[in-house]
Amino acid sequence: MITDRTVSLSGHDHNVSSVAIMPNGDHIVSASRDKTIKMWEVATGLGVPLILPPCLILSCFPLFPG
Repeated sequence: MITDRTVSLSGHDHNVSSVAIMPNGDHIVSASRDKTIKMWEVATGLGVPLILPPCLILSCFPLFPG
């Protein structure tokens, strides 16, 4: 579903280096140069808590349904 609604997402402390939309369109995932990954609920713009192992460099991330 495409709408003309615009939502500003904030939470990273540095430039965002990568963004992906989940295949079902319900969530957006972003990675930043501050070495964080954030997940956002598209319908509300709210952040979704993630538990991730620490990593030094992340250049891409695959998205899988489920």
